[in-house]
Amino acid sequence: MFTTLLYVYATSFDIIAQPSGILPFLLFQFSIISPHFNLKEERKKKKEEKKEEEKEEKEEEEKEEKEEEEEEEEEKHAEGGKKKKRKEGRKEGRKEGRKDGEERD
Repeated sequence: MFTTLLYVYATSFDIIAQPSGILPFLLFQFSIISPHFNLKEERKKKKEEKKEEEKEEKEEEEKEEKEEEEEEEEEKHAEGGKKKKRKEGRKEGRKEGRKDGEERD
């Protein structure tokens, strides 16, 4: 945009017609430099987006790991509950056996 304004300004005074003038040189320089600044901004934006995506991925992975750990703990508790029930059943069986008059040697 700046280059077009500069070009319009230069043509209005017929300065651009002079090959040795500074204005054609400036126009050339600005046409090279201005996209370069845009590229830097785009690169910064891309880097920021990548960082945000990486953070989101890490958060998702952490959530998944926590869920898996919770599921494993629930499974362990469920298995532990079965073992406890078996032990309680054995204890009751032993108590009943003793109640019937059988003594342990």
